[in-house]
Amino acid sequence: MQTVYLETSVIGYLASRRSSDLVVAANQLLTFEWWTDHRSKFELFASQATVDECAAGDVVAARERLLFLDGLPILSDYGFASPVICTPQELLNV
Repeated sequence: MQTVYLETSVIGYLASRRSSDLVVAANQLLTFEWWTDHRSKFELFASQATVDECAAGDVVAARERLLFLDGLPILSDYGFASPVICTPQELLNV
C-alpha cells in the first residue's frame, strides 16, 4: 500500500466552505472526491506541523479541520522522514 503525506492544504480544501473561485472550487471538489472514494487505498500520515497549522486560527474552523486528522499517524511518532508530497490531482493522474 502506498503512503500519502497529508499536508495542510488538503485538509483546508476538505474543511473549508465551497469557494466561488473556479480553480479553488475545482481543487475542493477533486480533494473531496479523493478523500471519499480513494483515501482507503493509501496509508495516510500527517506531521505535527500539519496538526499545528490546522489547529491555528478560528476555533470552530480549527475544530473542523482537526476532525479530518483524527486518528491519523503522525510521521515523527514513527521516525519517518517526510515523503514526497503530491497533490490530489497527481494521485488521480488528472
